[in-house]
Amino acid sequence: EKAAEYRQTTARILAQIGVKQVLARIAAEEDERIRMGLQDRAVRRVLQETTQRYQSIDLQNEGLVVRSETAEYDLADLSTGAREQVLLALRMGFASRLAGGQPLFMLLDDAFQHSDWQRRERLVEQVLNMVQAGWQVTYLTMDDHLRDLFDTAAKKALDGDYRLHTIEV
Repeated sequence: EKAAEYRQTTARILAQIGVKQVLARIAAEEDERIRMGLQDRAVRRVLQETTQRYQSIDLQNEGLVVRSETAEYDLADLSTGAREQVLLALRMGFASRLAGGQPLFMLLDDAFQHSDWQRRERLVEQVLNMVQAGWQVTYLTMDDHLRDLFDTAAKKALDGDYRLHTIEV
């Protein structure tokens, strides 16, 4: 009985070691693909255009680091609004990269409600630039200011080729 228990325990331990090694290899491969994506010229361009401050972003020690011309910052240390800008740029850049540069659709749910008012205008402009490039974008918000920014800017930029839906409760 003890020999059988020993074999079973040893087999379980070896299987766990094997699974851990495979998962570590998969994680390392995925990290490398993410790093390559972060260095993609299109992703960096969207980051620069969207933030108008950060030049590049990289994966370091399980976290993201953004770089301006003069400094680097952990993404977690940025203000909520600046973090929203960076994350929106990454969504847009990676989606475009995965689509091979072809327009797709994007669903954003209050993606920059915490951004300051000057940043909001720039982010709305970036989203509308995507629409003008053929993307279909749905932006959901409970923020009246963002709704009004989108409504005003979309009327000008899209010649009425957009829809505003308001849900009254």
